[in-house]
Amino acid sequence: MRDKDRTDPIEEGLFNTLLHGLFDFSPLAICVSTTDDQASRYVKVNDAYLQLVGRSREELHGQEMQMAGAVIDDARRARRRRLLATVGRYELEEVEIRRADGALLSTLVSAQRFVADGRAFDIEMIVDVTERKRAEAALWRLAHIDSLTGIPNRGHFIDALTAAVAQRGDGVLALAIIDIDRFKQINDNLGHLTGDSVLVEAASRIHAAIGEAGLVGRLGGDEFAILIPDAADRLAARRLLEAVGAALNESSQLLAGGGSLQPTATIGFAFLPDDAGDVGGLMRAADIALYRGKRGGRAAVVAFRPEMEPRAT
Repeated sequence: MRDKDRTDPIEEGLFNTLLHGLFDFSPLAICVSTTDDQASRYVKVNDAYLQLVGRSREELHGQEMQMAGAVIDDARRARRRRLLATVGRYELEEVEIRRADGALLSTLVSAQRFVADGRAFDIEMIVDVTERKRAEAALWRLAHIDSLTGIPNRGHFIDALTAAVAQRGDGVLALAIIDIDRFKQINDNLGHLTGDSVLVEAASRIHAAIGEAGLVGRLGGDEFAILIPDAADRLAARRLLEAVGAALNESSQLLAGGGSLQPTATIGFAFLPDDAGDVGGLMRAADIALYRGKRGGRAAVVAFRPEMEPRAT
């Protein structure tokens, strides 16, 4: 009677054949490398791996993984090497791989280290998630970025403002709301395409003027907003906003391609905590300043003052 605890040599050979078939025909990219303290070298890769990186076996066999170009040598790779050296494995790590044509792929990699004959071998299984990442990025952009101007939309801007208010340090936080003057006339007289070009140009000028000092968003229609989360003081914030006003009101006309109207913009702004204690109050104060500027003749940069508050009747 056959000893069930003893491995049958024929069965073991068949099993090895099956493993080779699994390796060769797996839709997952699989890479076997040997490693030492200095570098990792390719030992064996399957067809799916070659297709993934766009290289031939001859190009990879025996080559250092970094030198062959597919593996990006950075701090994250050093971390993965430490995991293999200490834990012996890692799972679903996000890894960027460079194809032979230079394209970068987003992948998820799981790896296991085996030691045989005194040598360390790493087996990596790789899933290409580039298209999934692109789809996720596209969905994020749809949810957070204004499709016309390419700047944060209202939801994204309000989220950023709320976070900035919650995390405010010792600096001055300023909120400005910007409205294109007589924008309805532009749409009515020159058409919505011209109106759209005005909005795109306005967004570009606001962003260029504020630079890295603040976040620009489109609240909707012809209304924009600027968050300055950490100005040195009120005067510094005001100077920044006056520079935005100059870019909108004193430069060449906003109207792309010329036209009978030269748009201007009015800016109202307020400070936290001087003018309000929360996001809602800050937006209300900036809005009050904006409409005071509108009533005062437009093309102005106006700071909120307590006496602007509507009187109770």
